[in-house]
Amino acid sequence: MANALDFVSEMLSFFRESSAELKKVTWPTFKQVRTFTLVVIVLTGLVGAYLGVLDFLLTQLVSRFFG
Repeated sequence: MANALDFVSEMLSFFRESSAELKKVTWPTFKQVRTFTLVVIVLTGLVGAYLGVLDFLLTQLVSRFFG
């Protein structure tokens, strides 16, 4: 029984401390979130296009030698 009470006490302490730490966080503004999201989407598209072109070119190169 003591182990269960210790566990509950530790869990409550964890949640209290977590809540206190989350209050210290400087959260980004909506504008920052929107901007960073757009940057991630654009960069993901560019990297995807680059890898797609590279894959296509390497496939063509390999098929010419072994095709």
